[in-house]
Amino acid sequence: MNESPPRVRSWQDLATNFTDPIYDGWVIRPSNLERGLLVELEIELSTHSIFKMTSIMSALSALIVENPELFPQAEFPQLQEVAAVNRVLDKLLVGLIPLRCRALDYYVVDFGGERVAVHTRLTEHIAPDLQYAPRPLHVVGVTEERLYWKDVRRVLFTGQRFRILSRLNAGGVRSSWVPVKLVDVLRDVVPDLAAQVEQAGRAFGQNSASQGLNDDRSATVALALIAYSRLLAEHYDVVIDADQESAFTALAARHCREFEGYDARRRAFEAIANHFATTYTVKVDSVVAAQLRSAALADTLLLPDGQPVAVSASTSPAQPKPTDEMLLDGEVVAIYW
Repeated sequence: MNESPPRVRSWQDLATNFTDPIYDGWVIRPSNLERGLLVELEIELSTHSIFKMTSIMSALSALIVENPELFPQAEFPQLQEVAAVNRVLDKLLVGLIPLRCRALDYYVVDFGGERVAVHTRLTEHIAPDLQYAPRPLHVVGVTEERLYWKDVRRVLFTGQRFRILSRLNAGGVRSSWVPVKLVDVLRDVVPDLAAQVEQAGRAFGQNSASQGLNDDRSATVALALIAYSRLLAEHYDVVIDADQESAFTALAARHCREFEGYDARRRAFEAIANHFATTYTVKVDSVVAAQLRSAALADTLLLPDGQPVAVSASTSPAQPKPTDEMLLDGEVVAIYW
């Protein structure tokens, strides 16, 4: 979208009014995602964990054959079992590559029990709200290896950005998808083997499933940075107007994902402090800044290292399970840039 997004005051405002026609295209309801609809999205191109596993295991199997002395069977008996499952998967894929690509211009938010896709530009200037924590949206589908324009390892395993054109196989946003369709046939014929195939894919994809937790933490970090700007304003007795509130929110959104390590955390807080000092012609005392950083982290239940404080289940807000995925299932028509 090239036009400017409608102005949104807060997540609560959007949750109340997201059905308004002014948000058409910026907020997409499941009822508008009908089977057969063509969708075009910017994505981070990636494969499903099943294909990643088969690619790695195929390379490892070749190494074992060429260098058996490095992997004696007595010491690595599990490799034989994994290799057997990998051969089955390779046969079932029959030259197909299942994709699982993260959408970059939309994410999914739950508004009163209805999951809707929200354009990232629509909410980039409003303060995060854990009640409406965005969840990543993934586009899934199957492609043919022979149709790729160069070595798939150079295309699919580097996290490159592309645009994808896909025709939806099912309406709405799905929570599960079977990348190897013949697994359902296996379940009827050889149920133990089908279970092994599914278990292998889940185990290999655990890192991908934890992405939702990282998104929740980023939202909390953004809240801490915004809280820091308000504590600075309170300490130096200044009033932050709506425009500057948007500016601080944009700064927080820019730095909330770069919070690993002491230097990164310091840069994030310094970006807020420097903007505050420049805007209000105030010299921020280093001791005061350190005290207010600690207070902002404590107010948002973050430890000094940026990790969330452990709280009991009875006091922590309900969050979606990391395995509760948000998927658009479609037939891939084209991938381009």
